[in-house]
Formats: sequence, structure tokens, C-alpha cells
Amino acid sequence: MKSHCERSTPSNPAVPSAIKPIRKKQFPSNDIECEIDPGSAKTVSLLFEGVNGVAYDVAAKTLQVLDRKHKWPIEKDGNLKLRILFDVMCIEVFGPDGLKVMSSVYKPGTLEQLDESRPKLALKVEGGNCALRKFTAWKMKSSRGEGWIG
Repeated sequence: MKSHCERSTPSNPAVPSAIKPIRKKQFPSNDIECEIDPGSAKTVSLLFEGVNGVAYDVAAKTLQVLDRKHKWPIEKDGNLKLRILFDVMCIEVFGPDGLKVMSSVYKPGTLEQLDESRPKLALKVEGGNCALRKFTAWKMKSSRGEGWIG
């Protein structure tokens, strides 16, 4: 359920090698759409509470979601287009027109933030530069009510 839309469109979409905070506030459950031009980067990752949640290895053309790694195609236009559902117990990633899907489950508390200086969601770029072409995130609410986990 998309209850709150927060759109982020950078004025300068070029992202150099580094970790760039996207959100510093609590990020419990989200529906994220992003489009990334990997450019000269070797890896591009989305960090959730400081943990590599989703990482793309450009040379190997593989996507890693927490502990799982699979071949993952780049779009014909050279961009990586992802739809990511980040919830309290899992991360699901959908790719090229919904033709690929990966998910990984973790126990609650695994991604608890130990260092408040770390952003809740960040883009990490290694080995070059990339361009963040699109980033949209919607906060999801539980269909079972506030605070429900299992």
C-alpha cells in the first residue's frame, strides 16, 4: 500500500565513488523504484541501515540481495532499473519489466542501526562514478495494523 510518496530527483545525478545518504530518517518498510546508469562504477549498492541490501557488480552482471547472488541483466539502454520492496523481514527486488525477481529474508533486528550517524538508506558507489537517473520511494504501512511483525 503506497501511503506516502517522497520523491527524490537529484539536480546533479552524477554520483562519484562514495556513500551518499538518501534518507536519514527511519525507513521501516518501503517500495522503491530506481534507475541507475552504472557509468564507470565497478559496484553500485543500496545500503539499508548501513548493510549492503542490494549490490550490483557491473563487470560480472550479477545482483546480490543480502546473501543471494544471481545473474542480472542491464536494460538495453545501459541502465539498471530496479523495483525494491524493503520490509521488516525481507527485501524483494524486481528487474527488467518484472522478468526477474530475487528476495532474501532476514530475522527482525538484523538491520538494527548501531551507529546513529549512518543513514537509513544510502547509495554506495565503488571503483568509478554512476548516475542516479530516478529514485522514488513510498513508505508502506502494514495491512495488519501498526507494530505487527508476525
